[in-house]
Amino acid sequence: MLAASRTATEATAAARTNSAPAMTAMTYKGYTATVEYDPDAGIFHGEVADTRDVITFQGKSVAEAKQVLAESIEDYLAFREELRK
Repeated sequence: MLAASRTATEATAAARTNSAPAMTAMTYKGYTATVEYDPDAGIFHGEVADTRDVITFQGKSVAEAKQVLAESIEDYLAFREELRK
């Protein structure tokens, strides 16, 4: 039974490794972005949801991705403000 238990555990680990990347969300100033990790590129990348425009970002760490998300949204808000003038 111990061998079967190990095999099931190994199979579960292999399935997690081969599955699609997990997606999560980050928010900034009321904007929500979906984020996923690309292990081949070694980066987190994401896209802000629920806007007519495309706002994307990427970073090599979670902290960098959060920083770049904030910068991208600030740039977007500044651009939108400039269009109103």
